[in-house]
Amino acid sequence: NAMHETTSQMKSDIVGPFHTLAFQHVSYCYPGASDYAVKDLNFTLRQGEVISLLGYNGSGKSTLSKLMSGLLEDYEGQILLNGTDIKTLPQEALYRYFGIGFQDFARYSLSLKENVGVGMIEALDDDVAIQKVIQKGNLESIIDHLPNGLHTLLGKEYSKEGQDLSGGQWQRIILSRAYMGEPDLLILDEPTASIDPLEEMRLLGQFKNIVQGKTALLISHRIGFARMADRICIMENGHIVEDGTHDTLLQLKGNYYTLFMAQQELYK
Repeated sequence: NAMHETTSQMKSDIVGPFHTLAFQHVSYCYPGASDYAVKDLNFTLRQGEVISLLGYNGSGKSTLSKLMSGLLEDYEGQILLNGTDIKTLPQEALYRYFGIGFQDFARYSLSLKENVGVGMIEALDDDVAIQKVIQKGNLESIIDHLPNGLHTLLGKEYSKEGQDLSGGQWQRIILSRAYMGEPDLLILDEPTASIDPLEEMRLLGQFKNIVQGKTALLISHRIGFARMADRICIMENGHIVEDGTHDTLLQLKGNYYTLFMAQQELYK
């Protein structure tokens, strides 16, 4: 409880509970690159909204999420959190708003509990908070098969007693890490990239419950996530080229329609 109060106070001290996050003519070019990864982007995410951001590799999806969470700083234009330019906010306070599961995640040679708890380090000894996110990430089946359960060291880099996990199991740990501290805004980047199709279908069902009433950005190139979103945005070459509901975008018969028709058999 003290941890949640501290986090809430930190947010209140700057711009209060999350209401909106807006991109205004935002462009970003990676150092040494010749082309912009994101170009003249205008985009708004509102409290309680679940957005599915779809697009093929290299379309700018992950760059948008890293800009949004303050991880990429040297951009043109403005990113506003509750109307305030995020460049004027303390980074540590800004990060408190986000629970993030990136596809290029870190696998720490720590215990499973610590790998989850670093999502909000202050809550590492909060057993109730840890148990909550274990359930959300569906980690019980992994923990049950580990020699020391929650306290099992992961990875063999520093100890021969460390346990190796599959890519899909690590992905579930990263999801639990993202849920730590009950963030205002959840960003999940290709959260089923390392998961087999059956596990993906189970996770999609869980996501539907987890994101209900929350604010979330679900980044993928698979349409399974689009069906649980309030809004679908299609990215291509650093631009959002389509933005609307599932039905609206199907009627457009554009990029989303093509993607949906190609993948629909997988999600019937």
